Amino acid sequence: MAEAPEVTRFSARAALSTRLAEQIPRILDEWEERVRLTLPAAHDEDPPILRDDLPPFLLALARSLSPVTPPEEKGQEKQVSRSHGAQRARVTDYSLDQVLREYYLMRKTLFEVLDAEAPVAPPEREALVDAIEQAMQEAAGQFMRSQQQMLAERESLLRSVVDHCPLLVALKDGEGRFILVNRHWEAAFGVPNDTARGKTDEELFPTGQAEAYRSYDRQVRESGGVVEFEEEVPGPEGEPRTYLTIRFPVSGAAGAPSVLGSISAEITERKRMESELARHAAELAGADRRKDEFLAVLAHELRNPLSPMMTATHLLKQRGVEDPAAFHRSLGVVERQVRHMARLVEDLLDLSRIAQGKVELRRAPVELSTLMEVVLASCRPFVEERGHQLSVSLPGDPIWLDVDATRIEQVLMNLLNNAAKYTESGGHISLSVEREAGTAGERAEGRGERGSRGGLSPAPSLLSAAVIRVRDTGIGIPAVELPHIFELFRQVDERAEQSRGGLGIGLNLVRRLVELHGGRVEASSAGPGQGSEFTVRLPIPPSEDGTGAGSGSPAP
Repeated sequence: MAEAPEVTRFSARAALSTRLAEQIPRILDEWEERVRLTLPAAHDEDPPILRDDLPPFLLALARSLSPVTPPEEKGQEKQVSRSHGAQRARVTDYSLDQVLREYYLMRKTLFEVLDAEAPVAPPEREALVDAIEQAMQEAAGQFMRSQQQMLAERESLLRSVVDHCPLLVALKDGEGRFILVNRHWEAAFGVPNDTARGKTDEELFPTGQAEAYRSYDRQVRESGGVVEFEEEVPGPEGEPRTYLTIRFPVSGAAGAPSVLGSISAEITERKRMESELARHAAELAGADRRKDEFLAVLAHELRNPLSPMMTATHLLKQRGVEDPAAFHRSLGVVERQVRHMARLVEDLLDLSRIAQGKVELRRAPVELSTLMEVVLASCRPFVEERGHQLSVSLPGDPIWLDVDATRIEQVLMNLLNNAAKYTESGGHISLSVEREAGTAGERAEGRGERGSRGGLSPAPSLLSAAVIRVRDTGIGIPAVELPHIFELFRQVDERAEQSRGGLGIGLNLVRRLVELHGGRVEASSAGPGQGSEFTVRLPIPPSEDGTGAGSGSPAP
């Protein structure tokens, strides 16, 4: 009597399940050998990775075929396959195609081993193929999900590292479209990552700026190496910023650059400091040069009086008092040269005292016109000796100052003598005095800005001031020299200075003495050959300025 179809199918499934379980070691050995030959990436990994999940997979597959396995225990091979797919996703450079090939090789190996013992009947073969196909789909799906998860984790890690990097970082694809920019790049260019992503330089920046970036990218692609350069780009507010940038290729799977990276460090402050240091170095070099020149001029100025003094003393030795006229001429020569040397030494000592804060002003109320008479009496002979015309304009009303009269006389005599010295014979010199009322803004803010008038000394706030101007038709001052005219040892034309006599300290001394009185001095000139004007402003005490702001004199 023939068996029923259900019984036959039951027996066939049970027998196939048993055969499969018994042949697992042989199937694994032959499958592993084929995998090693056809999938080198799998072969390069540790051997346990190849077959860790396969024995439980084949056992689960055998149990699923068995008709006696409870329904809730069937399908375990799918779970094992998902684990297998996740494991393969962690293997470096492993692809989905390789995962699928593993299962194709497994199916082929499995049927060859089973058929060698006894051919698998079509119904059981179909069931076995279907189970392996489902397992393969589970493994492939899990492989893709695991890779996506790992990619997301890596992107999140990369993003976190890049965002916390204190440099500007950007990545572009092969077409020059931005893939990623970090927070510092966003802040520097004012373009959020979401806006930059997928855009090119031309879509984000002005034409000239974009073309410069494209040029750097071409250099990287053509050289295949790192390109380093400095670039100046406008910041979010349009201010210039300087960056030290490196651009580099990131090779893809085929070895050709598929991504271009850019890392930039802002060096604006460093460049500013370098420029400042270079400027200071140039200033120090200039100061050192002027010091050497000053010492040479000083030696010249101190030596010059010695020759006439030696001649005068020689004459005195020869003639004694026998020739009264020659005697007095010789004494006059000695006296003039000694006074000249005394002035030089006194100026040097004054500079030293001021620098050390040892100058004590002997302030007292002084009427300015009276002070000017003393100055004019002292300077007029030298002015007339040079053949100049001197015009003087004084106010009708008296102007009282609280100053050290000797020091202010020193200031004005220095300015008048300079005007006479640096004006060709037959020139014109004018001296004017006027009262200048200050404004509330000047009282609050002072007036020390540097404008087109050139060299200024720092200005205090003034309520009202006596303004003294000394104008000449002399050699003038070049515009580039005006801001530095009051610096120590500064000389507009060293050759002219040496031929006319002078150490380059007079105007610095003028500035310091005026500032000690709470005033300021400025110089202006239309240029070489156009003459010069020096303006001194001295504060008028509140009790004398007509404002009723109080009485008394400023403290020295």
